[in-house]
Amino acid sequence: MVDAGNNTSITLPTNSVVLNGSVVDAESNLQSILWTQQAGPTAATIVSASTNSTAVNNLVEGSYLFRLTAVDDRGATGTDSIWITVNAQPTTTTRQIKINLFGGTNPQTTEGWNNWNVGGSKITNRSSAAFNYADGAVSTVSATLSYSEAVSDNGASFGGTMCPPAVLRYTSYATSNRTLTLNGLSAVKTYNIELYASRSNTGNSTRFTINGVAQTVVTDNNKTNAVSFTNLSATNGSIAIAIARVNTYNYINGLTITEVSPSTATQATPVQNTLPVVRDVEVTTSTSTSVGAKGLTVYPNPMHGNTTLLSWTNPYRGKVTLKLLDARGLQVQMQVLEKWQTTLQYNLNTIALPAGNYWLVLEANGVIVQRQLMKTFR
Repeated sequence: MVDAGNNTSITLPTNSVVLNGSVVDAESNLQSILWTQQAGPTAATIVSASTNSTAVNNLVEGSYLFRLTAVDDRGATGTDSIWITVNAQPTTTTRQIKINLFGGTNPQTTEGWNNWNVGGSKITNRSSAAFNYADGAVSTVSATLSYSEAVSDNGASFGGTMCPPAVLRYTSYATSNRTLTLNGLSAVKTYNIELYASRSNTGNSTRFTINGVAQTVVTDNNKTNAVSFTNLSATNGSIAIAIARVNTYNYINGLTITEVSPSTATQATPVQNTLPVVRDVEVTTSTSTSVGAKGLTVYPNPMHGNTTLLSWTNPYRGKVTLKLLDARGLQVQMQVLEKWQTTLQYNLNTIALPAGNYWLVLEANGVIVQRQLMKTFR
């Protein structure tokens, strides 16, 4: 008995798999086993083709078909096949909200930044309006600062590189612990937050804490060291940032919120199928003659209407797996059919298929039959 294993899928950038097959021959001596590739968008690298278990490398997006064949000392042959589906690499979409805290005079003018006036004197629970994204669109995100004693001016020439110098000029300070709460956040997105804290004096540090994780920054003339938190999720639409003093004062000049949307799969660039392109292929080393390519007809081919009639005549009775692959080896249709008569007929739905080349793959009774099809528009 030959078992190639279960069909498997991987997602790029992972581009290799391990095929774990098994061969059981209770009556005779096994003479050879061999892994071969039967279909796919590119020719993969089978590292150890003559062993039960082998790595397969250099896979790209698409569907690959591999076959395990075993031959015993009497010439009897057994086969089994496995599909490996390689999914496109997920991508994420990010947008930024950049916020400058100031006291009402000399707002910074760097493009893409929001100016939030937290007041030049003591305030409690100062809330902002909804901030803009860096591209100018209005977000749903706002903020509330629980307390600020005042805003200090580091001077117009203070400078800095961790954010625009104008953001580092003004800093909100306090001698007591306080909280900055971000509101209007999405439950299905994650957030990265970068905080800027700096003052042109000595002897102070500020500790920021989110979800129990604390980071401390020395704020003395700090022009380069931002505090970063990544992969944060909102609770009831909010993220709370605790701001604590280590010595006398704690400071905050501004922050950047990076909003990360859920992952989506990218559409792969079409690639040429490098496997041999032939009209009919019967892929089998079995001695069985009950299934083959000779009795297969597909009309019309080239396909140009809503359906194409597939007719397959042979003595076989049982399940037939039908797959339709595009030129990259990507599966576009799949059906498991029951063949209980000499001739199996099936109307292949082609109305939604774009023009191009396709592979029809039929699997039945240990035999794989492939036929190249073409879709055109009249």
